[in-house]
Amino acid sequence: MSLVLLLGAASCRKSTPAEPPSEPPSASAPGGSSSAAPTSGAGGSAAPPAPAAGQADALPPGHPPVNPPAATESRPAPAPLTSVPAAKVADGTFEHAGLVLTIPQSWTNQPLPLTPMAPVCILHLPPEGAAQDLAEVRITYFPSMHGMPPDLNIDRWLKQMKDGEGKDLTREAAKITSRNVGDLSITIVDASGQIVISGPGMPATNIADGRMIAAIVDHPRGPHFIKITGPKATLDKWAEAAYAFIETAKLDSAEP
Repeated sequence: MSLVLLLGAASCRKSTPAEPPSEPPSASAPGGSSSAAPTSGAGGSAAPPAPAAGQADALPPGHPPVNPPAATESRPAPAPLTSVPAAKVADGTFEHAGLVLTIPQSWTNQPLPLTPMAPVCILHLPPEGAAQDLAEVRITYFPSMHGMPPDLNIDRWLKQMKDGEGKDLTREAAKITSRNVGDLSITIVDASGQIVISGPGMPATNIADGRMIAAIVDHPRGPHFIKITGPKATLDKWAEAAYAFIETAKLDSAEP
């Protein structure tokens, strides 16, 4: 009888299911090595995979990077877009970065736009006829272009003007003069036709019968770019004064 009871107890112990392990076994990769478990993010949920290179939203061509990469020895950080300080305009005199110009008495100084590509000075010339026929002087400053040949800028200006057939003006259709005075190098472009100007940092301009008198004034701290545009009737009235204004360019002896 005792033997029967012992055999029954042994049979009961063999049929009891084994307890599950406290941790699930890790999956094995081929070759027997264990694969790593997914990394958890905040709150215990799995962290999303990093986006693949090239999937970021594309910026327009020429747009500065929103989050520029950190500087390295072989790749310096890009220069920030900052505005050039405005010129000092007082008592009929323009002063900026060592350049001095004498402003005609009836030309009026205007507020500057708050943009990275803003000019250092804007002047208005009284109109010939209706109030909207006034002409404008915009003086910009790009010292990084010091010593560069003026050809590229001359061609850019001429592309902003059209002839009677809607084609870009050629050099043959413009009056281009250059001269050197001491440390100053002055190139003047004088052209008439339709003025069509648009682009970043520039007001949209479309003058059917216009004239442009523009100058590159290069100097040790330059160059400054002087562009006078407006209806041809107004510029014809002020042409002599415009040339005289450019010819007053000189360097401030007090500047280093």
